[in-house]
Amino acid sequence: MRKMINKRGTLTTLNLIVGFLLLFVILINLLPLISSADKTICCEKTVKGAVCQNTEPSNCASGARKADTSCEQTSFCKMGTCIDNKAGECKPNTPKKACDDIQGFWDQRKSEEIPQCKLGCCFIGEETTFVTKTQCKTTAGFFGVEMIFDSSITNSLECAASGLSEDKGACVYQTGDEFGNTCRFTTEKECRKMKTDNSDSNAEFFKDYLCTADELNTNCAKTQKTTCKDEMVYFTDTCGNLANIYDASKITDVAYWTKIVKLEDSCGIGKSNANSQTCGTCNYYL
Repeated sequence: MRKMINKRGTLTTLNLIVGFLLLFVILINLLPLISSADKTICCEKTVKGAVCQNTEPSNCASGARKADTSCEQTSFCKMGTCIDNKAGECKPNTPKKACDDIQGFWDQRKSEEIPQCKLGCCFIGEETTFVTKTQCKTTAGFFGVEMIFDSSITNSLECAASGLSEDKGACVYQTGDEFGNTCRFTTEKECRKMKTDNSDSNAEFFKDYLCTADELNTNCAKTQKTTCKDEMVYFTDTCGNLANIYDASKITDVAYWTKIVKLEDSCGIGKSNANSQTCGTCNYYL
């Protein structure tokens, strides 16, 4: 009797072992199928046209690049800023692939770190708008005008109040060497353009001032040299800029070398001044 019980117990144990072995073999065979069903990869483009998706391999479009990792870890789907010059936009958090598809310029930096994407004041004719440099460039190209963009203006209110003019004055900027500030006598518009063309320039416009004004502290000084312009004779400074109309009595006059003097307030008004050695106000018709 005891032998029969032992025999049955042994058979039961053997059956359990065989059962576990069979179950183990089945699970081993099923694991690849289960793993394959749950697996996701980075797909450059899906069959439905979506770009850079973490999805199952079966959803990838034919010929699309794939990677056994998340899209953020790949080179072709890495996130960054897309500079779309056609639309005049900077699109943050854009996959490189999506940017390439619209022929944009992709930059891995955040938009606020990219000069073209920083906000500033855009001057188009007499209008001003507070936009990015990329938007300003696109708008200027659309209207066929020269782009003037000032990134030092940091809000829309200041931009709206900063319209350009043809007023003349001193445009003061640094030379970048031991000579300190230098100056160009020009219009406000041209001074702003100098700043746009050179991102390192700190050009600042002073309406109605001459480059020789002491308070501007430039390297442009008074001279006794003259030049002709618009049938008048003008003083010039050491930087080659025009000053006021030649007046022999004003050669060393500080005030005369500080601000613009209007034609009607200049010497010899109402006279022809032909062959004058002291006054450059020439009235051709007299």
